[in-house]
Amino acid sequence: MLMKEFVENEVFDHINIEEFMSIEPEYERNESIIGAVKKYLENEMKDQKIPVVERLSDFSLDPEFGNILYQMSNWGKDIPEVNFRGEKAPDFLVFLICGYVEVHIDELLEDCKPYTIKVYVEKDFKLNKRDLKNLISCAYGETDRREIEAIISRLQLEHGRGYIHSNTITNCNNQLEGPTYCFVPEHIKF
Repeated sequence: MLMKEFVENEVFDHINIEEFMSIEPEYERNESIIGAVKKYLENEMKDQKIPVVERLSDFSLDPEFGNILYQMSNWGKDIPEVNFRGEKAPDFLVFLICGYVEVHIDELLEDCKPYTIKVYVEKDFKLNKRDLKNLISCAYGETDRREIEAIISRLQLEHGRGYIHSNTITNCNNQLEGPTYCFVPEHIKF
């Protein structure tokens, strides 16, 4: 597992990134996110839910490993003793992951940018870029509907039953970088 996958799938899924997105100025938002990442990692390792030795072994093969240490050193950060096993290994893992988040924060937060889509044609529904891409991908039949069940559940909780108009899906797709589709998918019912 690479550090990017670990941060996106293990860490960011367990801390509510959206709650930090409105913090201004940007450096305070970033510091708050890094603090939440550190707290989450420390709590999970205390409860032994993160296999520290296994993760560090994976991360040592990540091309970003040296870059993170180099960047942290350039920024005057105190680099803890490099340990892959033993008592100091958890501290090194926290440093490495927090360093990864600090170096790549803009890229990591790109998927958390808020988007608004029309639901029932008249109501708004906010979701992040990753969820929007999953929704569009499902609308065009590229992924299974199970991929968007969490989004559908949120829609039903907030709005009951209804649909997302196909024109909304097409318009949102045009705002994202990447391939633009030339046909309008069906409405997504929920």
